[in-house]
Amino acid sequence: AWFFFFTLTTLLLGFVSLTFCGYLFLIGHADYFIWFGTFMLTLLTSVSALAFVCTIINLTSGMTTNERANWARYSYLIDSRGRLMNPFNRGFFRNVAEYFSISNYDEVARNFIKVKKLQIV
Repeated sequence: AWFFFFTLTTLLLGFVSLTFCGYLFLIGHADYFIWFGTFMLTLLTSVSALAFVCTIINLTSGMTTNERANWARYSYLIDSRGRLMNPFNRGFFRNVAEYFSISNYDEVARNFIKVKKLQIV
């Protein structure tokens, strides 16, 4: 869960910094140093966005980065047709709950369904 929040905050910081650079360009206070810094900031924000998206994909599928990169090496990740198959995938919501260590997900889901049924009637 820590890496998720790390990538999220670096991505948000990159967007805020790029907004500030855009403001400097808008008011005309951009010199070559600001241009170079904006270029480097754009590259680093792009890397941060890529790391964040990969974290989200792994989080929702219940896999680690190592399992996703080296799935052909692990026999438990290969189905009978030779394709990637994750036996630990519990569905979107349970994978997210497991990633953030929400241990009582089933109880919360049952209570949510009960409340929804009460609201419908």
